[in-house]
Amino acid sequence: MQSLSDIDLRLLRVFVSVVECGGFSAAQSELGLSQSTVSNHMAALETRLGYPLCKRGRGGFELTPRGLEIYESAKDLFQHLSNFSIRARNLKERLSGELIIGSLDATVTDPESPLCRAIRTFNNRKNEVHIVLGCFEPGELERRALQGRIHLAVGTFHKKIDGLVYAPLYQERQLLYCSADHPLASRAQTAEEDDLRELGACIRGYWGHRHLFDLGNERYNATCFDMESQLTLILSGGYIGFLPSHFAKGWVAGGQLVPIRPERYSFFCKFQLVYRREALMNLLVKTFIDEVTSAAAEYQRVNKPLIRTPVLDMRTPSGPNAAPISSLRAGEKRGR
Repeated sequence: MQSLSDIDLRLLRVFVSVVECGGFSAAQSELGLSQSTVSNHMAALETRLGYPLCKRGRGGFELTPRGLEIYESAKDLFQHLSNFSIRARNLKERLSGELIIGSLDATVTDPESPLCRAIRTFNNRKNEVHIVLGCFEPGELERRALQGRIHLAVGTFHKKIDGLVYAPLYQERQLLYCSADHPLASRAQTAEEDDLRELGACIRGYWGHRHLFDLGNERYNATCFDMESQLTLILSGGYIGFLPSHFAKGWVAGGQLVPIRPERYSFFCKFQLVYRREALMNLLVKTFIDEVTSAAAEYQRVNKPLIRTPVLDMRTPSGPNAAPISSLRAGEKRGR
């Protein structure tokens, strides 16, 4: 390969996506291409370069030493191209380009979420921006932000990852629920730890089961990875589980969900804005980050903070011998 063409750049982008997704099959949905097309693009790139970039077969996907060097060089190339585009766009008065935003699911019903207000205010500016918005699990939001596949994300995160900035935005209250036809529903307002200990419960896969240990319940028998799935399981009548109070509000009003002693079994999730520090070089991204933080601060200023009820300290060590929920000190959970 003596000189780069637009076709070579396209092939290199496919290659980088395949590497970051961990293989050809996983890259299909990311690229919006069939597996045979991805394979053909990879073969074309190897032909252009004159040597193989990866091994694929029964042993799985693995980069060759040269493939690893090309991957690192391609990432540097695309970062330089991105920086050039940013600087060129920043010379224009009108914002333009693509803004990729990530979020947790089921936040649109939360009046404290600043995302809708930030987008509305941002779009009142003169701009030629194409917004891409998607929902992912907390870990995936962090991975995509770190890899530069999204510009910023709004969510809750258990630990901080080097290379990312975490800016606090607001808190979301989580309550314990059962369905109206669950055996516990008739005594939900007087339930004790002993009543919860043997009940079937559903957990979120990215949380683990520490919440149930803190309730004295070790019998989780269903796992989900988004709020709608968790709601579906709870509404089935066979499980108890935590949900955001704003998300569950409509089903509570409709008589389908019952909160279980909300003054006792609740905690707050800290929502944060996450982005790479280098993202602030991009005037488009920096402008939207400012809109999000301003929208969150304005809501807090106008709406007096609610009186916080005692909540679970989800940072407290958990396990079969964890203290019962009533003896845990008040605190907040970082991750949703």
